[in-house]
Amino acid sequence: MNSKYKILIVDDKWENRFFLRTIMENIPAIELLEVENGKEAIDAWHNWQPNLIWMDMCMPIMNGFEATKTIRKLDTSCKTKIIAISAFSSKEDRKKISQLGCDDFVKKPCRIVEIHNCLKRHVPEIILPKDD
Repeated sequence: MNSKYKILIVDDKWENRFFLRTIMENIPAIELLEVENGKEAIDAWHNWQPNLIWMDMCMPIMNGFEATKTIRKLDTSCKTKIIAISAFSSKEDRKKISQLGCDDFVKKPCRIVEIHNCLKRHVPEIILPKDD
């Protein structure tokens, strides 16, 4: 991988953004950007062109469902991977998330191993830190 892999973290709660940032900030091949709602996510997608988005589904101003729907309409090539993060995990919720065009789903509360496994699936060229 020649340039840094851009990852956008979208969550209205700073604790969740902090958790994800802490997991990924020491991976040299990754560049991170954080926003607090779906509207900011769409703006960041437009201006920054991330390779992957961690998208919370339940946020004020614009939720992750609407933001994902909008990004998928704009990103017709589906180059940007979108990983839904949500406490909503019923079969119906997961089906709706999949139909929106999300590439994967991680249930809140997230565990580090789940984030690492998701990164391995969608960005296999990234070398993750070894567990201590």
